Amino acid sequence: MGLLWTPIERMKKVVYRSNNDAISVTRNQFPIILAEAMTIHKSQGATFQEAAVGFKHNLTRSLQYVALSRVTSIQGLYILGEYKAPPPPREDDLILQEMKRLKAHSILPKYAFLHQHNDPNTLQIMYHNVQSLNAHHEDIAADPCMMNSNILLFAETWTVVGDKFALDHFDHYHLLSHHSRRKPSGVSIYIKKHLSSMVEEVEMFPNYETGVHVMVVNFKTKIRMAVYMPNQDPQMTTFLMPLIKVWTVKIQITEPY
Repeated sequence: MGLLWTPIERMKKVVYRSNNDAISVTRNQFPIILAEAMTIHKSQGATFQEAAVGFKHNLTRSLQYVALSRVTSIQGLYILGEYKAPPPPREDDLILQEMKRLKAHSILPKYAFLHQHNDPNTLQIMYHNVQSLNAHHEDIAADPCMMNSNILLFAETWTVVGDKFALDHFDHYHLLSHHSRRKPSGVSIYIKKHLSSMVEEVEMFPNYETGVHVMVVNFKTKIRMAVYMPNQDPQMTTFLMPLIKVWTVKIQITEPY
């Protein structure tokens, strides 16, 4: 057998006509499928688990890009012949010029400043209708804007008894959406641990009939709150008005920040 040959092992499989039937058929086969060949131009836009690219002729940079990027992983790419790198692009190449322009004039995200908050004299507070901490806890933990904030206010946490969604360097206060069933309500507040000495008390006002949950964090200087209101039910106004009066009094007697 030649050194460049690839051995293919024979496969044997027994097939029965039914589960309780003694009659069977033994099938011997070689695992070979019909190989397809196509031009690089025709392969553009297609995706393959495995592909073999022939380098018998010199290929331009653009053709190499199309040919080598058809597979889903490097393990599925086979190069036939000797790979020949394309010559470097000319200085007047339009694509090269555009790449240089993009690097020199990169687009700055509108809220890039949220990544860079480091002023000790200010607090960065973010509110988000998270729609299930259970589903998005990992997304929040990976978000640099969230992790760089001092206080996080979340509504619609959909939390139940036993849920513990800790975030590094944060203290967590939360009101369950329901005791056993995840419902579109619930409130959570995360406060950076270095601010814990400023927290005076945490007040919680759950109402599982209306779905309105209110949480108030009383700081030694100011009050922060997160409120979730699902609709304009008159019962909610009746529920909220006494709380608003209490907060108004507290705000009036609180010392300036």
